[in-house]
Amino acid sequence: MVKNKKNSKQHDSPALQDFLGFKVLPVLVDDNCRHYIYMRKHESRNSFHQAADRTLFVVNLPVDATEASLQDLFTPYGTIVYVQFPGDPAYEPPVKPKTKAARMKLKQQQLEKEAADKAKWRHLLHTGASAHIVFQSEEEVDKVLDMPSDDIKRWKTGKSSDQPLGYKRYMMHYKKIRPDPSLLQQQVDTFMSKFKAEEYQREREEEERRNQMDEDGFTVVTRPKKKLVADTPEIVVKKPREFLDFYRFQVREKKQNELSELRRRFEEDKQKIAKQKEARRFKPY
Repeated sequence: MVKNKKNSKQHDSPALQDFLGFKVLPVLVDDNCRHYIYMRKHESRNSFHQAADRTLFVVNLPVDATEASLQDLFTPYGTIVYVQFPGDPAYEPPVKPKTKAARMKLKQQQLEKEAADKAKWRHLLHTGASAHIVFQSEEEVDKVLDMPSDDIKRWKTGKSSDQPLGYKRYMMHYKKIRPDPSLLQQQVDTFMSKFKAEEYQREREEEERRNQMDEDGFTVVTRPKKKLVADTPEIVVKKPREFLDFYRFQVREKKQNELSELRRRFEEDKQKIAKQKEARRFKPY
């Protein structure tokens, strides 16, 4: 009798609210915050994939939604085969490898993919993001949509080993893109040491070619560099500029003197030319 009362209580529990063809699923992000996820059975004229009849479409997911968090949310009502977020490849039924070598290769690929996903910077969804969740059977999708509303769901962001969220995420990103100053200084010193060694070797090779004679007995002449590689930067001291002819009347007077000098030289050159012509003139009588 107690068992029947329990079953009748589950049967009489209210269902999820409907909103424009969607079922409204409230989840507790924390003790004082409630988030609403909208879900319905996938429907489309163009087939989404071969498992369209057992696919659940969910929208308005939290930005930190992952496949693991959706597994925690819906696993009590069915077995999830595949979760597709925006931009992910379409679902394809898994092909069971026939040989032992093929199974080992598939397992190795899965392990490499999991390791790459852990090393990759965690991607957050945009506000109101959606996903398609593929279950093993259509009955499991119906079971999710018929869940009682009094079944309180708590949202899980993932395992403790996952990358942090909120303020800790921004601090982690800040430190990741800004290396440690001591490590950066070490890298700069290593680069400069290698650069100076290459420059020194290049100068030595040029010096050897400069003093080497060819087969005909000639020495190759090359122009030496003005400056060799030095350990300390060269200090250039600029001489103070002297301001000559600061006033305008000084500039005009200088130009007039230069013009007078040119005229004087011109007259002297004319007289010299006239004397040379007079000396070369032929006088037969």
